[in-house]
Amino acid sequence: MVAVDIDGTFVRSDYTYVIPRFKRILARMESVGCHFVVASGNQYYQLRDLFPEYHEELSFVAENGVFVKDRKELVFTANMPKESVDSVIDVCREYPEVLNVLCGASSVYSVGRRL
Repeated sequence: MVAVDIDGTFVRSDYTYVIPRFKRILARMESVGCHFVVASGNQYYQLRDLFPEYHEELSFVAENGVFVKDRKELVFTANMPKESVDSVIDVCREYPEVLNVLCGASSVYSVGRRL
């Protein structure tokens, strides 16, 4: 298994990488039974979009470990009680410069500034 971080490690600052090189390396890894794992604090769907042809062949440890997917199987998600989410949102509302993004297993919610 090879696990890579994304930001500042696997991808360039513009979120690109050398796709033909990756395809060659991935094919070689698969031929010897080595698995590729994407690990990052980024959202799963953002990471998945980096590998449009391969996301069902890879594993992802996303959102700082609270979303883990192995190929097509969702292995783990950490759930936060609604009361905790509400408390965090209430604190953030005290700071209008803070914009929130809340990640769920199948969607993302953006909590912006009230106008």
